[in-house]
Amino acid sequence: MYRRWNLNTNDFSAARAARREFAAYIREQATQTSDVSGAEIIFGELVGNALRHGREPISVTLERQDSRVMLEVSDCGGGFALDLLFAASRATDTFNESGRGLQIVVDLARTLQVQRARRHRCRVIAELPVDFAL
Repeated sequence: MYRRWNLNTNDFSAARAARREFAAYIREQATQTSDVSGAEIIFGELVGNALRHGREPISVTLERQDSRVMLEVSDCGGGFALDLLFAASRATDTFNESGRGLQIVVDLARTLQVQRARRHRCRVIAELPVDFAL
């Protein structure tokens, strides 16, 4: 199983279409015990951050790896470090909105990684809280 979307930072209709396609596919494939809503929130937050803060090209990949369902969002933005982002936002103001969406992603995803890749690409990889029927 493999799905890929290429997005532009100013094409929100394509991002909405990708989210609808993603949600329909996840609902179709996921078991009843899966957190489909959580997977949709993760997709929305990661893609929204890439559109807002990243630079083109933006790619979104959904891939099954054995029993895991992985979502990768990559762009040419500056990237970030999760631990530094959360430490800074909590230290300055407990009501700070910055990083709140990523904190939700951390809470919902089974795993979350941020990697710097070749050609100045930032990759965010989330293991979605879903299981697919075999």
